[in-house]
Amino acid sequence: MGSDLFISDRAAPAAVRATGRLAARSRGLAAPLAVARAHGAATAVTPLLAVTVAVALVVLSGTLVQSVRSGQRDAADLRVGGDVRLDGRLDRELGRTALAALPDADGVVALASGSQLPGRTVGSGLGLTATLLVVDAAELARVRADRGLPVDAGLAALGTAGADGAVPALVSAGLLDRLSAHPVEGDLRVGVLGEPVAVDVRGTTAMLPDAGAPPLDARAAAPAAVEDDGLVVVDRSALVATGVDVPAPDRAWLSGPGAVAAVTALALPPAAASGITVTTHDGWSRAWTGDPLTAALQALQAAGVGVLALLLVLTLVLVVVATSRERGRTLSTLRTLGLDAGTARAATLGELAPLVVGGLLGGAVIGLVVPWLVTDALGLPWLTGDPRGGRVAPAVWPVVVAAGALLAALAVAVGVEQAVRRRDRLGDVLRVGDR
Repeated sequence: MGSDLFISDRAAPAAVRATGRLAARSRGLAAPLAVARAHGAATAVTPLLAVTVAVALVVLSGTLVQSVRSGQRDAADLRVGGDVRLDGRLDRELGRTALAALPDADGVVALASGSQLPGRTVGSGLGLTATLLVVDAAELARVRADRGLPVDAGLAALGTAGADGAVPALVSAGLLDRLSAHPVEGDLRVGVLGEPVAVDVRGTTAMLPDAGAPPLDARAAAPAAVEDDGLVVVDRSALVATGVDVPAPDRAWLSGPGAVAAVTALALPPAAASGITVTTHDGWSRAWTGDPLTAALQALQAAGVGVLALLLVLTLVLVVVATSRERGRTLSTLRTLGLDAGTARAATLGELAPLVVGGLLGGAVIGLVVPWLVTDALGLPWLTGDPRGGRVAPAVWPVVVAAGALLAALAVAVGVEQAVRRRDRLGDVLRVGDR
């Protein structure tokens, strides 16, 4: 905060000096008087500190609100992976019937099934393990594209034949880096169901392994330690062509405007009876954001922005009150020389302008930078459900709210002071002098 206050403390006088050069060439008393009053305010540390801290708190709270909202949307996309997701015993008759009927249902654009095997050995003697994701690669690419999710380059082509009979695969970037550090002689092999299969690495994947049906309990949704070194994605049909045993599907993703209705029409029994858990994108998102703890904390953060904006207005008004006596003496003296109300307002605005500009710049920097420095301490994964961890999402609107509050405070403060000064009679000013 010290460095950001230093920015405010240097930005305000620099702006005043630049404005002073323009005011020196202007006609009339308003501009020179406003700049003269601003010189004193620009070097006043306490008022500048108060405004800077108030702006910083507004921007900080708004940044947290934006980070939670953005993180919850990303978590829904990441965890569900489509419009609807099915998890569980899809290899039973009920599951096989559902997988056979859903692709032809009205409004279903694509359906992809898959299975996940953790702890697969990668290479020989490398000490590396990976989570193997066996999917209908082309269909999964269609599901993700239809939902507007990122699609790994080469995902749709994993079903094509690999070099020398190897299975085409996408590997997570971290695992690929570890493999590059340990060159493998011959084919790179990955264990499937007790039998290693040669793979042909076609590129990298940004997808992450998951534990199945998206949880709604924050304790289960928080990022967990990853035991494997990365993810390997292969196509089911390409793996079947090698003759090895292929795991039965334990998850499926659907996309399309009629995906939710199609799954609902199946009238699947509850998960306890069917062994299949149905998760919709919008349903999971509503359930997560509507959880009492999550909703209450987010509402508290949003309310904090409003309360802090009001405190920002109060801060600037109190600064005006605290400096009104000295300003009153100057304006009262100048009134005896013919100072008009418009010039008096310009003097008040000129005195407060450095506080507004300097406090807004310094406070905005603090409010945007501090969350990046303490991201791990914010506990964002518990509010967003994002398994990748907390991510700060900076936004412009908190700065706009702070700027609007400052402008409103400036207008109120100047109006109140002018109303009070309007009651002063020139005869009293001439008789009393300083006020």
